[in-house]
Amino acid sequence: MFPELICYSRAPRNQRRGRLGKGGSLKTLTVLELGFDPFYGGFSMVLFLSEDDVKQVLTMPDAVRALEEMFRQDGLGGAINNPRQRVRTPSAMMHLLAGALPYLGVMGYKAYTTSREGAKFRVFLHDMETGKLRAIIDANHLGMMRTGAATGVATKYM
Repeated sequence: MFPELICYSRAPRNQRRGRLGKGGSLKTLTVLELGFDPFYGGFSMVLFLSEDDVKQVLTMPDAVRALEEMFRQDGLGGAINNPRQRVRTPSAMMHLLAGALPYLGVMGYKAYTTSREGAKFRVFLHDMETGKLRAIIDANHLGMMRTGAATGVATKYM
């Protein structure tokens, strides 16, 4: 799922480091060891991408290509996209957007909260076959890139 991720275990037990990059341009990213998970029969490792990590590894051309393929798959019935759901409280609101891309073997959701203090966005990506959590991604910049990339794809086909 993350073919360019190289994990090594010289970091402290609860925080492992890894590298992710393309074309020889490696970036250091955080891999969290969540501990022993008896449900999955082993230790659970999760890739964590901060806002800075997302800014380092995601380019607009990559985002446009990814969205173009996702829209193509959606048109062929190869994507699952559930409507947004909201949880409202007197002081804050949580927004949930879930979907799956079977051709990539992933499913996940974007959860974000809004309140007087602002908004916080995060994506949780799971393996579709096992259900294992594979990545937690801070998603403010990711969402902006997705919005721009969707416009890029639309413009390409106008």
